[in-house]
This record gives sequence, structure tokens and C-alpha cells, in this order.
Amino acid sequence: MRSEIGRLAARAAILMLSALLLAVSAACTDGPDRSVSTNGATGVSDNEILIGSSCALSGRAAFLGTQALHGMLSFIRQVNEEGGVHGRRIRLIALDDAYDPARCVFNTQQLIGEDRVFALTCYVGTPTTAKIIPLVEEARIPLIGLVTGAAIFQEPFRPNIINIRASYYAETDEAVRHFVEDLGIRKLAIFYQHDEYGFDGLTGTQRALNRYGLGPVVE
Repeated sequence: MRSEIGRLAARAAILMLSALLLAVSAACTDGPDRSVSTNGATGVSDNEILIGSSCALSGRAAFLGTQALHGMLSFIRQVNEEGGVHGRRIRLIALDDAYDPARCVFNTQQLIGEDRVFALTCYVGTPTTAKIIPLVEEARIPLIGLVTGAAIFQEPFRPNIINIRASYYAETDEAVRHFVEDLGIRKLAIFYQHDEYGFDGLTGTQRALNRYGLGPVVE
């Protein structure tokens, strides 16, 4: 199970960086001397692209955060070895928030205000990442690839937040459909984590059950 989570986290990281490369390419334009200029983008110099991450590298979600980061660093290394993006090497600053929302906010403030990164990526977790939405919108900085499917990152549309995975609503809807239609199970209980992550899964499951005229037997 842990190895499968690691593989999924690494794949998510690759998708994150792929989206990030598109954003970087959009920030760079052909200059009059046929070189590629940075268009004044923060965190993009003539030889480097600086990106930042706050994720759980310790604490209860350390395995997920560490595996996502390893997948990201592996792909960054490959891109850099192949010449980078328009000749610029990617450098990632990764800070540990231990799955703690307050630390995630503090780290993000540092990445935006002090480190002056071009974009944020590889954020892990709903309760942590949800707290930085105001910072991202105020700074108008790209937040690309989140290891979370919470509805708050999907609706309303936020132009600076780029998702790489399905919503928890979509996932719970499919799980309930399988239980009810394929397995004939109509009595379901819901066990959820008592934070933004769990509340989103709870709401998604309740909505899915309502479609069949059902409700949880216990929460």
C-alpha cells in the first residue's frame, strides 16, 4: 500500500512539473536578439528558474509529502540534465510544514516574500493548502499541482491555481456508485477525518448517496 502511494505521489509530481514547464515557457518570450527573455518574471533569471514548495516532510503525512517531493526532484533533475527550460535550470526550495496549516502559511509567505519564487508547486494536503489561497491570489503567483482534490480549489475558478487531479466529489461519487449499483450495498457508514480534508469527503459522499435517495447509517 505504501509503495503504491509513493508511485501515485511521484506520478502526481511529474504532472505538476509538466504543468509548471508550460507556465515557465509562457513567461519567457523570444527577444529581438533571438534569445529568450524573461519578460520580467519574478524568480526567472537568465540561467535559473526558482520554484517553491511547502509540504509534509515530517509528522503524520510525511510519507506522502516526501514521496511527492522525491518524484518532483527526480523529474527536475532530468529536465536540467537535458538543458533545462530555454537554457535555464530549475531550482526548487522545499520547506517542511509537517501537515500543519500555520507552518504552511509561514513557509508560503517566506517563499513569496523573501525567496521571490516564480511559482509554487508540490503542496500536499487540504487543511494546509486551503490556508494559502489568499496569499496566492494577492501575490498573483501560480500554484501548480496540488495533492488534494478539495472543492475549494476547483470552484470558484481561480486563474492562478492549476489542478492536476480529480475532485473528492468525483471520487466519492464513483465509490458510492460502485457500492450501490455494482455491489448492491445500500447501507453505508462514513468515517472521516475531522478537518477540511475530511469534511470535503463527507460532503461528497452525502451528495452521492442523495442521488440514490440514501443517507449514511452513521457518521
